[in-house]
Amino acid sequence: MLPALAAGYTVLILAFQLLRTILWAGYKPYPLSDGPLPSLTVIIPAYNEGAMVEKAIYSAAAADYPAEKLEIICIDDGSKDNTWLYIQRAQKRFPRLVKAIRFPENRGKKEGLYAGFTKGRGEIFVTIDSDSVIAPEALRHLVAPLQQDGQIGAVAGNVKVYNRHRSLIGKMQDVRFVNLDYLRASQSRYRTVICTPGSLSAYRRAALLPHLEAWRHQTFLGAPCPHSEDRALTNFILRGGYYTYYQRTALVYTLVPETYRGVCHMYLRWERGNVRESIVQLSYLFTRYRTKYRLMPIVEFFLAQLEYPLDLAVFGPPDGFGGALSPLAV
Repeated sequence: MLPALAAGYTVLILAFQLLRTILWAGYKPYPLSDGPLPSLTVIIPAYNEGAMVEKAIYSAAAADYPAEKLEIICIDDGSKDNTWLYIQRAQKRFPRLVKAIRFPENRGKKEGLYAGFTKGRGEIFVTIDSDSVIAPEALRHLVAPLQQDGQIGAVAGNVKVYNRHRSLIGKMQDVRFVNLDYLRASQSRYRTVICTPGSLSAYRRAALLPHLEAWRHQTFLGAPCPHSEDRALTNFILRGGYYTYYQRTALVYTLVPETYRGVCHMYLRWERGNVRESIVQLSYLFTRYRTKYRLMPIVEFFLAQLEYPLDLAVFGPPDGFGGALSPLAV
């Protein structure tokens, strides 16, 4: 039965990938709107980021967006290096745009974002990682879907690798991020981008605020959830009945690890968050959380979740967990 199950699953995956490719090919980003631009609060949480945080702030301050409709809140999350000095320097350069907040001790990225969400005045919240820089036109493109479709609650930006030319691992990550474009573009066709990334995303104020406290105090199996805050926030937006979209023309360039150990740590953190948030997603996937685009998220969810149990059943547990070495690892 196991070979038959594996073969059947393979056929389903190939069919779904063909469908996803068709969806990807038909994806189009929203064009720039001629209507009035909304006010924005750009939130940049930072921890031990050094000079890179200044580049992140400068890229937001230099964006092609009306200064009177823009505010930038940068939060130093108890850094132990010179991050605060760079934040202060950026604030002195742009005193009308940049507001700086400093935590006396490290509280985690979620608390930094929460401070920005609660103090920001914008109609739209934009999150940018402190190790990322945005293209000059990114903010205008990022808010376009929110301007033109009131049912969209969050928009994901197009993440590129900032240090792609500095190492082989950086170049490999650049290729991996192309796959994220493929994934999010296809998910946009059924308005369910399952993760709006911290590197660059926009959130409608009305969609975010009702869930802010629940997101801040989220627990899983009795433990707090300090990581994968972007995927968690996306789940709250989706469960609230809003759509999520990917805007390919909103470019952001982010630093990635350049060592094998760093890459493993990053992906392990992502996958732990994905397991948790997939369980959360299952809790509302079969409810009437929205009226349209409900079938494709269910299909995608179950095809993704079946992969690991079938791998385990067909190849056995990996070496070191009481089973034979998987043929894939030889």
